[in-house]
This record gives sequence, structure tokens and C-alpha cells, in this order.
Amino acid sequence: MKRTEAQKISIAALMIALGLIIPFFTSHMFGVPGTILLPMHLPIIIGGLVCGPLYGGIIGFIVPVLSSLLTGMPVVYPMLPLMAVQLIFMGMFAGLFAKHFNTLISSIGGIIGGWVAYSAMLWILIQISGHAMNMTVSSALVMGIPGIVIQLIACPLVAKFINHLMKTTISSKESNYAK
Repeated sequence: MKRTEAQKISIAALMIALGLIIPFFTSHMFGVPGTILLPMHLPIIIGGLVCGPLYGGIIGFIVPVLSSLLTGMPVVYPMLPLMAVQLIFMGMFAGLFAKHFNTLISSIGGIIGGWVAYSAMLWILIQISGHAMNMTVSSALVMGIPGIVIQLIACPLVAKFINHLMKTTISSKESNYAK
């Protein structure tokens, strides 16, 4: 279903707001580390699924940068560049896959694309710094398994709900105009 730019901007703004609020509640208020639940990832994947790759990538860039500026999380180095690159690609790949596949497959594609980008960015940061960092992709993935499971359940369902809601709203407006 085609969306107007105004609809995409509105949904993207909502996803950016959620990308700032959800991590605050899970991590800052309840003490659950973001590295376990990966709460910032949810609205980025949903944004990509609903609004497409361009908006998914934009949301994926804005959310970690704004969150870092407003809350100090993620920390500027090394997590901000890692997360920004990961989330840009996660949103873009979810949006690209959504053009051809269902929301579950598209979510999986976004998650894999984001983790591949995370891996590449970690390698680049290690090359630039000249020394190994106390982090590995495998440890981040294992620690994030609960969050990935949540993403695989929540993102397709929420994206389907938003798409259904948008379709219903558009259909009712069109029938009102036909009268």
C-alpha cells in the first residue's frame, strides 16, 4: 500500500519518539540493560517495515544520536557509531525486504542486515583504534537473544496492525468522499 509523505513523516516521528521512550522505561526506570532487550531496535524495524527503507534508515540514525545527546546512552564511543550504523541498516533492510516479503521475513532481514553492519563497524573501529576492544559480535548477539526474540514477535505484529489501521482509515475516508 502506498503511503503519502505526510503519513510516512508522521509514523517516522512516532517511531523516533518511541525509540527514545521505550529504552528509558526498560533501562532507566526498570534497570534492564539495553544490551539484553534491545529496546531501541523495535521502533526502527517497525519504521522500516511501515515506511520503507529511506525512512527506516533515517529513523535508525536519528534515534541513537538523539538518545545519546539526551540521556547519555548509548555512550559516544564506541557504542554510538556501532548502534547508529547497525540501526540505519536494520531500518533500511527491513524496509527493503518489506517491498517483497511478509513482515516476519522482512524483520529477520532487517535484524540480520543490522548485525552484519554492526560487525563491519566494530571491525572498522578496531582497525582505526589499533587495539582490540572488550567486545565481540558473538557476545553482543548472545546477550541480545531476548531482545531479538521480542523483535521477531512484536515488530511483525505491530507493523501489521499499523498497516491495517492505515488501510482502514484510508478506506473509510475514500468511502466518505464517494458519498
